[in-house]
Amino acid sequence: MSTTITWKSTISSPCQAIPTQNENARPFSCKVFYLCPSCSQKRTLLFGEYMNERLLLVLPHRQMVFTFPKVLRVFFRCDKRLYGEISKLVYRMIQRFYNEAAGKRIQSAAVIAYASAGDFARFNPPLHGIFLEGGFDREGQFVHVPSLDLAKLSHYFRSTMIAFFLKRTLIDERLGRNMLEWRHAEFSVDLSLKIAAASSKAREALSQYIARPRCR
Repeated sequence: MSTTITWKSTISSPCQAIPTQNENARPFSCKVFYLCPSCSQKRTLLFGEYMNERLLLVLPHRQMVFTFPKVLRVFFRCDKRLYGEISKLVYRMIQRFYNEAAGKRIQSAAVIAYASAGDFARFNPPLHGIFLEGGFDREGQFVHVPSLDLAKLSHYFRSTMIAFFLKRTLIDERLGRNMLEWRHAEFSVDLSLKIAAASSKAREALSQYIARPRCR
């Protein structure tokens, strides 16, 4: 199929279904589709600068990466709204673990993004989050939570995600029970990367990383 990008920021292509000379046109911008390396890099640098200088607090942070088994990845390809819904579940999950670790209710914060492709451009929809490593109590004091129970968190993440897909009737109960019993369930949580409060360059670099182009 031949495709033409015009000077008026539209992309046109002939209709293959109907053998006519008609063409389909749609608005086009390289800034949206990440086809221009210059625009994409500028966007990434500006996002990292904004996150580091204006959004993220000068406090300890941690990168958290949540991955899903192959059997569930197809649903993300068909419905991008799942990313938003699951991001909210993940945030509430971490908030609950922070409250438990702190022994009281604290208010945390996070920036969560998705990447729909891995290093080899294969469809893989993990969630990447920059989480404040702790939260603020009612008196406004920051409560540092330097560690979480990874095994417990991973198990809770798996059961929460299975319950979510069951509620949406995207999987049946038999598959849900099987995934709970899998020895290697392919649900994973990575908490290995920590960012110290004084590490401004690390905050900016990680922000640039989660802003990288995504395979649509």
